[in-house]
Amino acid sequence: MDEGCEKGCQEVLNSLPSEKELLEDVVDKLKDKPVYKTLKRGLKEGGKQDIKFLKGLFSLGTHIVIECEHGHPEYKILLPTLHARIGRLMQEI
Repeated sequence: MDEGCEKGCQEVLNSLPSEKELLEDVVDKLKDKPVYKTLKRGLKEGGKQDIKFLKGLFSLGTHIVIECEHGHPEYKILLPTLHARIGRLMQEI
């Protein structure tokens, strides 16, 4: 592979937001919605065995899909992690 091309590709990859940054961004967009308080409370309490936190996670998934519909496909990267978290929580409840 051409060294210049490889360096350019790496620069592009390094400029992309991380999964953590995308999650923080989408959660920040929810600050005026009830789901925000549900998620914050659930995260503070560890989100264990809490049906309301589970509902909040499903709602977060909906908001992630809405972001994708609005022309931000980069948020799709959050869906597998969210799906796994929902699955674990469902087993705990």
